[in-house]
Amino acid sequence: MIILTYRLPLTVVKNEDGTLSLADTQSMIYPNIFRLGKRGLLNFKWLGWPGIIPDNIEEKTKIIALLAKENCIPIWIEEDTIVKYQLFIDRHLNFMVHNNKSMAAESDCDPNVKELWRSYKEVNSLFVRNLNLIKQEKDMIWVHNFYLLLAPGYIKRSDVNANVGFYFYCPFPNMEVFNTFEFHNEIL
Repeated sequence: MIILTYRLPLTVVKNEDGTLSLADTQSMIYPNIFRLGKRGLLNFKWLGWPGIIPDNIEEKTKIIALLAKENCIPIWIEEDTIVKYQLFIDRHLNFMVHNNKSMAAESDCDPNVKELWRSYKEVNSLFVRNLNLIKQEKDMIWVHNFYLLLAPGYIKRSDVNANVGFYFYCPFPNMEVFNTFEFHNEIL
């Protein structure tokens, strides 16, 4: 199984002396699932952002090697893109998925919403392109949460026979709130 997730279960940390180490993410679910895999109870590959932007090729190579030992594969995202992606989630998507109609409507007044939406789509597409490089025909793919809400559709467009599951940690927003979201048709 491949878990496609915005953040890997381990975050790469640059220490004061310049060395790299791994730390658990702040997620409550990831470390637990990750430990099941470490015990050999589940066979997972994790594909996601490592929480760091490497300074150079050598650092990137070290990060890849460090994460490979843990069955994690990093996806590299440009700093400008990750900032806009996160802004879209914080300013727009969070309100919609948590059924906050007034804040969702207010967030649509953001003059940068289309630019932020493009970054959100770009990151989802980037994750799927990276997934397609490693997945095998019979792999099951678990897309984790609304950070990658578009990924299941992108995966199915690239491989109609792909085995895709999607985990959404909260109930899907009610239609009244969802329909106020400017990009609701593209999400469906």
